[in-house]
Amino acid sequence: MKKYARLYRYLRFHKRAIVLYFIFTLLSIAFSLISLGTLPFFLRLIFFPDQLTITKPAAVKDSNDFVQFINFELSRLIKENG
Repeated sequence: MKKYARLYRYLRFHKRAIVLYFIFTLLSIAFSLISLGTLPFFLRLIFFPDQLTITKPAAVKDSNDFVQFINFELSRLIKENG
């Protein structure tokens, strides 16, 4: 147990850096999951441009409406910018 106490004594000077490390690691994980989750939408829009979503969902009530909203916004960007 003395080994751990000695280790904690050295780490107490780096509390801020350790907390920042964990915060940025969690942010990195979250953004990686988000980018992997949106990858199928981008690929579908790139390889199947004839299936663009034309209608905007009235309200985002559940996950299916959210997916339709993302598809609509991406389709709108493709139509406007090519």
